[in-house]
Amino acid sequence: MAKVYVSVSKTDGSYYKKTSLLSIRAALDRHLKAPPNNKKFSICDNNMFSHANKTLNAYLKHLSSTGEIAGTVHKEPLSTEVIQKLYKKGELAEDLTRDPRALMQTAWLLISLYFGKGGRENQAAMKKSI
Repeated sequence: MAKVYVSVSKTDGSYYKKTSLLSIRAALDRHLKAPPNNKKFSICDNNMFSHANKTLNAYLKHLSSTGEIAGTVHKEPLSTEVIQKLYKKGELAEDLTRDPRALMQTAWLLISLYFGKGGRENQAAMKKSI
């Protein structure tokens, strides 16, 4: 597996981003666990694959440090004012029983605020905006 991880590249020869390589590993893991394979082990966290996973992590660190792949770029969090404007314009809804689209958008926003970058700070902002 270690050889697979360090040899994977796009058709043009460029490197995949970190998230893409980790997604490829997760997809392989899901494929092995699904029927008809039904494997009981995980290539992501089984000790049998620790060498391959350490190799992947070192490879990703090397690609990042040499500038071959860019690091994760986080966006600025939404301000309380922006969230309030979304409620006023109807993009987010306080009464979630009337509009399925608003329910979906509101749930997505609240979940991303709660679990997103900044964790506790976003939770506090979310509570103030509601």
